[in-house]
Amino acid sequence: VKRDELFFVYPGEHQMFWRNYFTDLQAPFIMTPRFRKLLDEVFENLNDLHAPGRADQLDLLVLRMLLEIKAQKQQLLESRGEQEVRRIASVLAAHFQDPLSIPELLRGSGLSTRSFYRLWNRFYDESPMEMLQARRMFAAEQLLTTTDLRIQEVADLCGFSSPVYFYQRFQKRHGCSPNDYRKQWLNTADLHASEPCEEK
Repeated sequence: VKRDELFFVYPGEHQMFWRNYFTDLQAPFIMTPRFRKLLDEVFENLNDLHAPGRADQLDLLVLRMLLEIKAQKQQLLESRGEQEVRRIASVLAAHFQDPLSIPELLRGSGLSTRSFYRLWNRFYDESPMEMLQARRMFAAEQLLTTTDLRIQEVADLCGFSSPVYFYQRFQKRHGCSPNDYRKQWLNTADLHASEPCEEK
């Protein structure tokens, strides 16, 4: 199989500059039309190497090719990152009663905390912890209005760290205590149950 290779040699003092662009570029990349156009420009410039400014032009083309490869890798990373973000959102929704933390959920995902939050903000208006708290609060509201469980049991089942914390969060959201919320709901339910049925 015929194989074409291009070699560019640079002075040692340029090592750190170019190394920044060669980081993680060992994996294959896609020969996109944009990259092919850059490569064609390289070969055109190679036909007249001794023309003034030709070396600078080739340096610029090499840099543009490296940046194109980096852009491909970034898109691939973000695609994988998007999958991880949605996976974590599903975990938060399904396991809201468990003690969860973002660093633990990110373990093995390949995402840094900073990258995760940047991607998360693209898809969700609320933070991961706000989503988790909303899911816990919704579950607590359901238990308060459909069971006779004590407040401490509701707090435990919904993943709140303590009854006091649950009380504080509930008070802030509803402007009343969990007990008062339950009483108001029961009173409303009784009122609707005692209303006469409409004649058909």
